[in-house]
Amino acid sequence: MQTETAKEVTRRTAWITVGQGVHTASQILVATFLARWMSNSDWSKMAYLMSVYFAMLVVANLGLHHGMPYFISHLNARGQRRVVFRSMTALLVSGLVVAAVLYLASGALTKQWDGLAGLVTLMGIVIAVELPSTICAMALVAMERSLLSAIWEGSMGLVTLITVFGLFIQNKGLRAACIGLLIAGVVRSVTAVIALLWATRQGNSRNDVDKSLSIPRIRDQITFALPLGATIIVSVLNRSLDKWLVAALYPARLGEYAIAAQELPIINILPVAGGAAIAVSLVHHLAQGEHPVALKVWIEQSIRLTYVLVPAVAILIICSPEIIELMFGRQYRSGAPILVIFTVILLHRVAEYGVVLRAAGRTRELLSASLVLLITNAIAASAFILIFGPIGAAIGTLIANVVAWLWVLKRVARVLESSIKQVFPWKEWTQQIAIGLLCVTTCVFVEALVDLSNVQSLICKTSVVCLIFACSKPQVRRLFTPVSYISTRASSDCR
Repeated sequence: MQTETAKEVTRRTAWITVGQGVHTASQILVATFLARWMSNSDWSKMAYLMSVYFAMLVVANLGLHHGMPYFISHLNARGQRRVVFRSMTALLVSGLVVAAVLYLASGALTKQWDGLAGLVTLMGIVIAVELPSTICAMALVAMERSLLSAIWEGSMGLVTLITVFGLFIQNKGLRAACIGLLIAGVVRSVTAVIALLWATRQGNSRNDVDKSLSIPRIRDQITFALPLGATIIVSVLNRSLDKWLVAALYPARLGEYAIAAQELPIINILPVAGGAAIAVSLVHHLAQGEHPVALKVWIEQSIRLTYVLVPAVAILIICSPEIIELMFGRQYRSGAPILVIFTVILLHRVAEYGVVLRAAGRTRELLSASLVLLITNAIAASAFILIFGPIGAAIGTLIANVVAWLWVLKRVARVLESSIKQVFPWKEWTQQIAIGLLCVTTCVFVEALVDLSNVQSLICKTSVVCLIFACSKPQVRRLFTPVSYISTRASSDCR
């Protein structure tokens, strides 16, 4: 076995973060450009089409990408190739089913807009074309090809940005933007096939032992992934619940609320990337019954992410008014308290808790956690919106996330044969939050004394936060603390 240092895990996490960051930033830019260049009517239609596209793309992938570390990390190149291309074939079938359903339901889905049925059908074709590529990034990570995964995912985000916006600029229409998505989907799937073929070359395999006899059946993969797919559906409902409540009770304020009630995706990328970086390691150690080592892997990664994520969240919380005004205009600045609440939710996401449950094969518990969040959110948001108005829905969502967090943390502790006290870096996390509160106090004091413009205030607050965190403790040193856990680059079977 080969020892793996914290520096190697940090580097892998960084590559995954860069790839996902570029991809997510490209999606944000697509939406921002189209919203600014389209008429209000066309943008409403495009936003609706994109909501159908993203929702169905997430639901129809069956959660198969989450199972890649669990099913292929122990296989040799030939076995990995068989599993990934069989999975892509299953996703193509799933995409064709989705395309047929959207074609049949296009009339019912577009009653409020004339002439949009054809574009809904086109979205179905886009989903069918793109769906097989959705396993590529995670499959490459499971093969310990993090750099290739980052390059592929980031470049595909840029391809989507270029094709959608480029065709729209030339033709100035909804159909042109949708055709741009179709072209990007074709490119994604073709390049995914090429990347996976290259990564699974026989001579390029890191696993020398032929374990093809342990190749999982597609039925096993789907059984593993279905609870994850159901979890995703529940998550989609949960993200929309508070907005539906505001739309029903305060329709005039929905625009302001929808802009502010967001967990900024750039911050969410970090824990997801961190979880992906240690997923194979957790699968190996849990399969071997090495729970103390798995706990060490988990807690060290959580500590590293704490020292990065908490300062980033502190900056977003303090600069919320300036961020909203710069992005959407002064008329939406009143939504800053709502953005603050949704940003506070990010403080507990210094770890990707689902990766432990997936590594242990307990995907049904992920579904249970999502249901706990959905039910708690429905109760809390419904109650608080009646008392406090739209901001009450945000408060209810915050409370629901705390309840669901403690619930899933207990399950993670059970998998790692530990306790809630030991399975989370409470000391480091609390220290970082205390420093963040000091930053908030300092910025409020400075803002009260000095009259600054929006940009000046943003620069000043960011500088203050960075300075305080940098001086409070050697942040960078902690990121590269040596770790003595075992690498998953081992030939033993992790199943």
